Amino acid sequence: MLPGGGSQPVTRFAQEMRGKDDDLGLSRGKLEEKQLRKLADGLGEREADKKALYSAIIQKEAYDQANEALKRRDLRGVQTEKLGVELSIQMNNLRNQNRLSNTALRQVAGRNCLEIGGVWIDEAFNAKMPTLAVQAQSDAYFRLLERHPEIKPVLQLGNYLVWVAPSGTALVIDANDGKKDLTYAEIDKLFEAKK
Repeated sequence: MLPGGGSQPVTRFAQEMRGKDDDLGLSRGKLEEKQLRKLADGLGEREADKKALYSAIIQKEAYDQANEALKRRDLRGVQTEKLGVELSIQMNNLRNQNRLSNTALRQVAGRNCLEIGGVWIDEAFNAKMPTLAVQAQSDAYFRLLERHPEIKPVLQLGNYLVWVAPSGTALVIDANDGKKDLTYAEIDKLFEAKK
């Protein structure tokens, strides 16, 4: 079971996310908006929770509108009217916050990884590339870490991730699926630089 509630293997989830729009950021945005709306609709009478969720939805919509306006080079569109006010309030809140919020983008081992539905996916991942699925916390997982300790920051992302290895093969870590044992030759092949 994926953290986002799905029961499919991480490999299939990542391929679907990458294949929809071929833009992980766009796929993530759509998935998060859908989940926020579903949560907000299911809250019933809990007004405080509903207010927080609707606030998050409005904030996301403002960021999406600003992104579209900036793509059109419409600077005036992000500085005036309702969108300008929303962005101004959000920027003021960021400036005065006393806690950091989680980010969905991390750079690990020289790669940008984006969190989508509880799965960290390397932005270089392509649905057509070969994959090697390894079960998290298995003998193969620890043998990989033993043989290549430089992968530790990648594995620290969690038990659901897709990372493109130097060979061009996508290493998939899944808590419920994948190989439980790897030979040193298989591991070394994964880390051979693509020619």
